[in-house]
Amino acid sequence: MRASHRHQPAPSAMLDAEPTTAASQIPVTIPAQLPPAAPGRRRRRRATAGASAQPDGGGDVPPTRSQRKDLAKTTRMQGRQSKKEDADQAKMLNRANKSGECVWHALLNGVVGLNSVRSHDQLLKCVKTRCDPTKLAHVSWNGTPFRPQECEEMMVALGRLRIECGYNCGSCDPLLSAVPAVYSINIIHEYRGHRHAYTVPRPCRIVEVSSSAAHMEHVRNTQPPS
Repeated sequence: MRASHRHQPAPSAMLDAEPTTAASQIPVTIPAQLPPAAPGRRRRRRATAGASAQPDGGGDVPPTRSQRKDLAKTTRMQGRQSKKEDADQAKMLNRANKSGECVWHALLNGVVGLNSVRSHDQLLKCVKTRCDPTKLAHVSWNGTPFRPQECEEMMVALGRLRIECGYNCGSCDPLLSAVPAVYSINIIHEYRGHRHAYTVPRPCRIVEVSSSAAHMEHVRNTQPPS
């Protein structure tokens, strides 16, 4: 009896011999692989996206080159203006000390910023043109209002004023009375330990000056209490 030998196909052949179904015959399209994006462009996009997504106040944005130039230019101009003002002030003070105009200089510092007066001559002209007996009647010296006759006498004295070498300032002075009348300020004049107050009903500023037998200087400007 002959032994029968059946041929067993190899495993690979058995796989190849699997029946073909209809689904396996459907064509499949494999999409082409996209090229990778350029690394530099991707980094720029990410940085832009991060900046746009940053919330308000999330960080300081550095100024641009144009903004830095404008800021530097503004700073230089402000510095030059400040130096010029300091130089003008020092020049005027030197002139006042040499020519005996310390009284005018002290009063000018007291009214600075209240109008466009910038020199001693302008201050004298402003006081002469704007002062009158009615305004002087609202000024009190050490709490006592001026009488009509005193106002008339002060107006005569103001008409004779000149900016000369020195000024003979009195305890109740026409010039120190006229400046509060014109500018609506209080002047506190301290002379050798005595305080003389020139006051108005509703002052916008309090000016303090101090003087000795030969010199007057501006002390400070303060706001009246509310």
